[in-house]
Amino acid sequence: MKPWIKEFVAIVSAIAGIILIVANGAYFGYSTTRIGYESGLMRAIIGIVLLGGAVTYFWTKSKFYKS
Repeated sequence: MKPWIKEFVAIVSAIAGIILIVANGAYFGYSTTRIGYESGLMRAIIGIVLLGGAVTYFWTKSKFYKS
């Protein structure tokens, strides 16, 4: 896989994670049903995982990472 594709996927992952976390903040806690609460929690977890993956990718490519 070419390096620019990996970077593109990491950037898209970071943007998607941020969108899920921010959009989830607008709806999280306003739903009184259990299903609404669980789906909001899943959106938050998926957003954190996507953002964490992108941060990890760019951290391993930085000059501060010691391998």
